[in-house]
Amino acid sequence: MLLPRLMDFQQQYPDIDVELTSTIKHALEPNFDSFDMVIVYGKENANHRLHSQCLFEETLAPICRPDKIPATELSQQPVEALKDYTWLHANPQQSDWKLWLEQTGHHGLSSHNNQHFATLDQAMNAALQGFGIAIGDTTLAQQDLAIGRLAQLNQTTVKSGNGYYLLHPKSRQSEAKRFLEEWLFKV
Repeated sequence: MLLPRLMDFQQQYPDIDVELTSTIKHALEPNFDSFDMVIVYGKENANHRLHSQCLFEETLAPICRPDKIPATELSQQPVEALKDYTWLHANPQQSDWKLWLEQTGHHGLSSHNNQHFATLDQAMNAALQGFGIAIGDTTLAQQDLAIGRLAQLNQTTVKSGNGYYLLHPKSRQSEAKRFLEEWLFKV
């Protein structure tokens, strides 16, 4: 969703430099010495010196490669049946699975087969490779879900309370920033 938009923007405005980088070290206030704008994951930033806009809220659901589950059961997989598969966790606390299970009324359910990763991206990559089921962000997985590389096993989604936010200092405006902001938010 986001990467194709940024690539389209770069083709439309080749003179505006868009640099993509990532980190798992999230600061309360990003360092804007090297960047004009940043996209951060988490809660909305309340700093009055920063302009903050939500690109999208994180929406979670169980996701795996379609050939891991019989085709007849893919979108109708009962939650209880998920315990028979390997669960892929985005962190050692298993917070995404716990959140999804609690909000769907299955807080006591667990799997005996678990794999832990450092990030959601790594867990989703493992799901794409067929290692098991991850609780993934349906917005980030939208393209893979649409072309059938991934399947959503249960139609119940939950909001995590986090999102992806575009931030930039209010004191530093430019035409290039305005173009990018408009591009990211056009429907």
